[in-house]
Amino acid sequence: MFGSIGNTTIRSSEMDTTAFKSGTKSTNEQVDSQSNQEDIIQIERERRKEELKKASEMRRIEQQKEVEEQNKQQQELEAKRNANISQEKLDQLEQELSRIHNVGLQFAKHNGTGRTMVKVLNRDNNKLIREIPPEKVLDLEKKIDEMIGLIYDEKV
Repeated sequence: MFGSIGNTTIRSSEMDTTAFKSGTKSTNEQVDSQSNQEDIIQIERERRKEELKKASEMRRIEQQKEVEEQNKQQQELEAKRNANISQEKLDQLEQELSRIHNVGLQFAKHNGTGRTMVKVLNRDNNKLIREIPPEKVLDLEKKIDEMIGLIYDEKV
């Protein structure tokens, strides 16, 4: 069979081959087009994932900066408090040292127990400030030892 296209005469088998080739081309073009669309979609997904990762990283960095800023503010506040406390302690120490310069120590043995006592005295007027241990406690210790002696014959 013969067919004519314009001024050219083509056989039927040639027309079938031409139609088949053109059909194959359009099918191949469709497959290529779908493949390109899938590639574009995949690329777009990967780009979105990267954007999400970057946004997440930016949020993490911002949160870390906020935490660091809060820590810095807290450290500054503590430093101010410590400076105030340190100044208070220095003032107390200064007062104590000025008192110590007017203080004398006297060491003595307690008559009943034989233990050493320390007496802290004011140098200006020889007034007793403190006894370590207090004499009353040592007197009580002596009396308790005497009471134990009444119950038991010997002290081990």
